[in-house]
Amino acid sequence: MKKIRIGSFLNKERTDLNLTQSAFVKNILSVSQYSRVENGEQDLKSEDLIAILIANKINIEDFFTKVLENKSTPVSEMELKKVISEKLAQAFYDHNLSQAKKIEKQISKLTDNRLLYLKVTIIIAIL
Repeated sequence: MKKIRIGSFLNKERTDLNLTQSAFVKNILSVSQYSRVENGEQDLKSEDLIAILIANKINIEDFFTKVLENKSTPVSEMELKKVISEKLAQAFYDHNLSQAKKIEKQISKLTDNRLLYLKVTIIIAIL
């Protein structure tokens, strides 16, 4: 059975809400713990997950439906970078400046993001 990486789904919810990690976890976890969860480096206790969802008014049933329906969950930051890079390329081919700017926000949260950040900066300038 494939291990589900909740962190990538939490990251999407957090970025959709336009919140920092600190604002999203609301002292339920430390920011460093939560960052490791988003990056797939640490697991999250179920009670902490539920507390974060409730604190951010995220419908628990909808959240788990998204998790269970998703078949391509990134399992590491390296895989996440690959997914982001593919989305960035698609935004460029679609001439979608707003999508490229959203991706720029996602890239800023990665630990080693220099190459991706350079790519997104160039793509935004071109678009």
